[in-house]
Amino acid sequence: MNRLGLDIGKARIGVAISYSILATNLETIQCKTWTKDTNHIAEIVEKENIDEVIVGLPLNMDGTESEMCEYAKNFCKMLQSKINSKIIFVDERLSSISAEHIMHSSQVKTSKKKGLIDQIAATIILQSYLDSRKESL
Repeated sequence: MNRLGLDIGKARIGVAISYSILATNLETIQCKTWTKDTNHIAEIVEKENIDEVIVGLPLNMDGTESEMCEYAKNFCKMLQSKINSKIIFVDERLSSISAEHIMHSSQVKTSKKKGLIDQIAATIILQSYLDSRKESL
């Protein structure tokens, strides 16, 4: 089963992909308009035969939904109208922090951090989902 992971932000969308049990970063989309951004993701979904799109929801630390949760859900409503793949929302509370730690320990240059951090966060979101699925098998 092919899966796409998304870390949705207002400036950038991190994209990761998995063809099996391992997630890998794919790209960072520089946000333009929801129409252009959802069209671009829909093209990836079609090209890569994606069965499920895993989207991180940035919940507050107490588990309540943040303002960005509503943003991500509304974005995904538009995306869902363009794809046949199932969209699954998962808790992504610490994915960006984890991504920053990974980049810091890897000594990534500051000029490359902004786009890469979103890809790494999407990869963490997707891999966490894949790992949770392995445990339920």
